[in-house]
Amino acid sequence: MEVHPNYDLYDGLNEYAKVFQAEERGAALQQLFDDMVDRITSQFPPVEDRPSVGYLTPSPDEGSAVVIEQDGRGYQHKPFHALNTIQQDAFEGLYSEMEQLGGTAYRVDFEVLAEADPDVIIHHNAMSDIRDPEADWYGTVLTPMQNDPVAGEVAAYRNGRAYPWHETYAAGPIAMMFETELIAKSLHPGIFGEPMGLEEPPEREKLFDRQELADIINGDVDNE
Repeated sequence: MEVHPNYDLYDGLNEYAKVFQAEERGAALQQLFDDMVDRITSQFPPVEDRPSVGYLTPSPDEGSAVVIEQDGRGYQHKPFHALNTIQQDAFEGLYSEMEQLGGTAYRVDFEVLAEADPDVIIHHNAMSDIRDPEADWYGTVLTPMQNDPVAGEVAAYRNGRAYPWHETYAAGPIAMMFETELIAKSLHPGIFGEPMGLEEPPEREKLFDRQELADIINGDVDNE
C-alpha cells in the first residue's frame, strides 16, 4: 500500500505552485516566511532564558486539557518548529503520566497542567473562535481557566500569557505569516511588542512586510 507523503506546509505549497504554474510565487512566499523567521530567531535570548511553552486545548467544565506535543509533523506544527519552541516544551518528561489519545495528543487533568506550569500557553485551534463573531472564547475558555482553583495557579493563566493564536485547519502560507508573528510576540513581547490579536500592530512592531506579502499574492514577484 502506497503511503501519501506527509508534506511540510511549503513542500505542499510548492506542489500546488507547480500545478498552477506559479512556482515563482510559491518560492517567494516561502522566502518571505524564512526571512521573517531568521530575523525573529536571531533576536531570541539564550534557551535557558526563554519561557516554557504549553500547546493545548482545555475543557474547563471537565477539569482536563488535551496537550499536543509541539514536535509533531504536519503544517499545524510549522510555527513551533520554525520558532524552535520544542526546546521549551513545558510538558517534556511528563508525557508518560498522560493518557495518549492518538498521535501527538494527550489528555491531562489540571493537576498535571499545574505540575508542568507553562509560562506561555498557545491554545490549539482557538483562532477560529476568535474570528467567529458568535463565539466567546474569552468567556467560555479563558476566564473559566483563570478562575479555576487549580488551573488558575498555572503561570500562563495567572500572568495573562495564555493566547488563542493557533489556527489549525486554515493555516495556509498567508495565515502562517500572521500566526508565527503572533506566537513570536507571545513568547517575547519585550523584544517584538505585545501581541495584538486580530488588530493591526504598530508599524515598528510588524515582523514582516505586509506590502511585500500583498505583492506576492497579486503576482508581483521580484525575480532578482
